Amino acid sequence: MYDFDPNDRETIVKILDGDFPEHPIAIAAGRKVEEFLKRYQMLTFKNKGRPVRKMILVKPITAFDEIVCRKCLQMVADATGDMLTIVWVPGEAEEAGAPVHRLRP
Repeated sequence: MYDFDPNDRETIVKILDGDFPEHPIAIAAGRKVEEFLKRYQMLTFKNKGRPVRKMILVKPITAFDEIVCRKCLQMVADATGDMLTIVWVPGEAEEAGAPVHRLRP
């Protein structure tokens, strides 16, 4: 699925925090960010143009998905100036339980 190890947390953070736009990790992250922003835009539209303050998301399975998702969520919290509450729901491979996280701008 990826051209890199999606669970190599150290490398993923290094690439995303650095200036490596041509790296496969950065390219894949760009695609994920684009998908996330489209979803957020749709939710905002459904919320009559008001920023979304709560999202229910499937818990990421790989370190890559978790890191990119958290960066996206923090970006939205920073841009809107509102706290964003995230409820993680288990995916098919996860056990029951849904921890709640709050991201502050």
